[in-house]
Amino acid sequence: GCTFWYTTEYGGGGQTRIASFKFDECGTPDFTLNASPDVLDVCAPSDAVYTVNLGVISGFSNTVTLTSTGEPAGTTVSFAPNPLMPPGESILTIGNTGGAAAGSYVITIAGAAAGSPGHQEAVVLNVYTAAPAAPAPLVPANGAIDISLTPTFLWDGVAIDYALQVATEP
Repeated sequence: GCTFWYTTEYGGGGQTRIASFKFDECGTPDFTLNASPDVLDVCAPSDAVYTVNLGVISGFSNTVTLTSTGEPAGTTVSFAPNPLMPPGESILTIGNTGGAAAGSYVITIAGAAAGSPGHQEAVVLNVYTAAPAAPAPLVPANGAIDISLTPTFLWDGVAIDYALQVATEP
């Protein structure tokens, strides 16, 4: 990208500020690649869907071909569309997660095009094949009475989001 420098004198006391800015719009033509979400949790057999965004630097105008590695064995992979001309968006779908082993997978999404060194980004796919164990309250104990009005709540179980319901009756 282009780097622009500027100098500013301020405060009347001869103080100087020097700064630089870099703009992607300038420089060697190329493309950018960003994928989201960074981490995706799916319960098999649901599909995992990521959005792959391609950007343009300095009028880059070559077609980009997308590929991926690291997806779970037994799954299917598709990009729609692929290849594509940036700027643009492609949807990466990892299907047949029911054929995959439960676990966490780092998937590397890569883009290749003439006139570019190529780019890649890693995302994480967590595949669950069974419901997680139910959390158990640790503090305060289940059914406890005479608890502080500002208690700390702790659960034993998997790291998930918890819904807390407060009631005056059991």
